[in-house]
Amino acid sequence: MKKLKVLFMAHNKVGDLAEVGKLSGIATLEDVLLIGNPIEEEMSEAGRWFNEFRKKCPKVKKLDGVVLAGDD
Repeated sequence: MKKLKVLFMAHNKVGDLAEVGKLSGIATLEDVLLIGNPIEEEMSEAGRWFNEFRKKCPKVKKLDGVVLAGDD
């Protein structure tokens, strides 16, 4: 997975933010699709999904089809 840029894991059973955080170990990852997973649904309802994801995976540029704002 040294060159993985896009990860499509929509509609699975990812239910823990710690599992999402493991993606930060993939340095080349730019685009992640996790829509329809329990963690995404729960945190989206609370309005926290994008912020919490960015904390775990700050290098990812796009989440669930939405371009994430950069730090620059």
